[in-house]
Amino acid sequence: MLTETATKFARRLQGYLEVKEGLPALPSILFTSIPKSGTVFTGQMLARGLGLELVRLTAGSFPRYLFDLPRRVQFCAGGMIATEHFDASPENLQLLEAFVDRWVVHIRDPRSVLLSWVHNLDRLHRERHNAPYHLLYVCPTPPKHYFSLSLSQKVDWNIEHFLPNVLSWTKTWVEIHDAGHHNILLTTFSDIVSSEDEFLFRILDFYEISRDRFSRPVIESNDDLHFRVGREDEWRDWFTPMQLAQIRVMIDGPLTERFGWPLE
Repeated sequence: MLTETATKFARRLQGYLEVKEGLPALPSILFTSIPKSGTVFTGQMLARGLGLELVRLTAGSFPRYLFDLPRRVQFCAGGMIATEHFDASPENLQLLEAFVDRWVVHIRDPRSVLLSWVHNLDRLHRERHNAPYHLLYVCPTPPKHYFSLSLSQKVDWNIEHFLPNVLSWTKTWVEIHDAGHHNILLTTFSDIVSSEDEFLFRILDFYEISRDRFSRPVIESNDDLHFRVGREDEWRDWFTPMQLAQIRVMIDGPLTERFGWPLE
């Protein structure tokens, strides 16, 4: 009883809505996404709107994350949400098959991911005095001279070192989804831009959570949801013609056609 009371109090301090008494417990929600695709926004909206505890289940750096098994077991008890970037490795799929019956995979146009990632690295560098080790969670970590480069040169570096991981992560998860061996809801950043509410409701419906249980939280202006911009083709304004041509060759044609990612 003491643990339960302390947990509810902690949730209130973190800004979550108070869990309604007398209602059945909610299942835990597992959401894995490509970085810079609205992950923090999704986690905060569902955690606050449903009264779920926001937890971490994995350790590592993109694109390779592994589950913490004891945390995974606790997660199955329900009442939690985890927003992660874990990949579709055999190890992860083995643990998922053993403990959960469904999860969400969330993707975004790789060019938008790349641009947001370049800005994110600059942000981490600016905040290095407060969080000196955060750049080590980036694999590969940019070399020291990286932050003296021009923005175009930074894009070049990330096309070579970061974009291949984005493409591999995305292609593998789409293939796993299409194989039909797992109960996976595939969502995109475009879904958020089109309608935030419908995007969130799709996840609720997938987990068989009544929409009446969700109360959309009021996000304060000072809340940091890492939600830079909603324009999906912002990369057009930043990448050079040569960079766009290089990326076009790298992006898988079927994925571009399937998700409506523009070629130009």
